[in-house]
Amino acid sequence: MTCSSAQSVPAFFIFGDSAADVGNNNYVATVAKANTIPNGIDFGNPTGRFTNGRTVFDILQQQVGFKNFSPAYLAPTTVGDVILQGVNYAASASGIFNSTGSQYGETVSFDTQLKYHGRITLAIMSRIGVAATQKLLRKSIYAIALGANDILSKDSHTSKLTQDEFLDFVISRFRSQLQVLRTQLLHAALFSGTMEDFSAAVHFQKFVLTDQNAANLVTAKYMMEGNLTYMFPMNVRQLVQS
Repeated sequence: MTCSSAQSVPAFFIFGDSAADVGNNNYVATVAKANTIPNGIDFGNPTGRFTNGRTVFDILQQQVGFKNFSPAYLAPTTVGDVILQGVNYAASASGIFNSTGSQYGETVSFDTQLKYHGRITLAIMSRIGVAATQKLLRKSIYAIALGANDILSKDSHTSKLTQDEFLDFVISRFRSQLQVLRTQLLHAALFSGTMEDFSAAVHFQKFVLTDQNAANLVTAKYMMEGNLTYMFPMNVRQLVQS
């Protein structure tokens, strides 16, 4: 079931790891790729997604009313007007820390993804102007799926912290990065007060996903319709209609 049309949500920007990657890692020097079967079999061929079908954010985009998925930032076709409906910066094996996933090769960390988003923001401004960019960014959804790889690679970051201390460390780092994203939007859109339309939907999953479409459908349902037990401070439907 869809809710409001994509008119009320003009763009869907996605950050994350393998839970959200739609092909960025096809353009990165890493072994963490999903370009072989059974990945993508529901599409007829691999798409760069670490699942046989759609990611959770793919499903949410369709339910919100988008006809097309946000394209991979690193894809050479992600230019021109396609960026006006959002971009996907997610890359498998990436994390909150820059070193996360480095055992697989080159990584696209959250810090790097934030830099990419800054470039896209400037590109949008150059296409539609500052005022229209302000409106677009203010009404857009920002979805983030990160953290699992950092937790799985705890010992590579520090072995001196307890599990609780490390989780606090991860959360603190993530919070500071969200502030960077918020600052980017403040500078781009000249916001004042709180950012009511900013949503960080965090979804933890492991590195490689196959036969995952059914689980993604269930997760998307709870993100779309779930109560405060699952989505805080509001679910996606309430966010879109707010």
